[in-house]
Amino acid sequence: MSKVNFFKLTAAQYDSLENKDADTIYFLTDHKIIVLGSEKYINEKKADKFLVKRVFAHDTYGTVAYLDANNSMDISGYFAEGISRFELWLVSATPTITGNIVLNIGGETFNVPVTGKVAKVVITPSTAVKGIISIARDTASAEDTLNDGTDSITAFVVDWRCS
Repeated sequence: MSKVNFFKLTAAQYDSLENKDADTIYFLTDHKIIVLGSEKYINEKKADKFLVKRVFAHDTYGTVAYLDANNSMDISGYFAEGISRFELWLVSATPTITGNIVLNIGGETFNVPVTGKVAKVVITPSTAVKGIISIARDTASAEDTLNDGTDSITAFVVDWRCS
């Protein structure tokens, strides 16, 4: 297993590097940009697949995020530019139980379907969401119907994008 390095630099210091290491994460302190090797994210390119703070390993889907009563999808980092489109690929943790989930993003509420098969949903807030972003499920809402009659069923987010 290789080691990942972290460096805080100014943009000028980063630009002066002759060899940028693919296993190094550079934090450009004067531009609030994260660089993974040579790919710039946040502000200039926003991560196509943004980083989520807490993920879980799943035998079928690989890395997933949970949306349930105890877990939200917290996006790592601070977004100075707003995100106006979230694409989530969702599936029920119990494929025989389907329904809708209610998600809160940036003060807005979205009702999205979840089935036993992976399906893409697109969420477009009316105002671009900035700052620290969390996608949280409101399991107490009457419109959140992904449950077995007693408990909320976890919705797996098996893939995600933002723009």
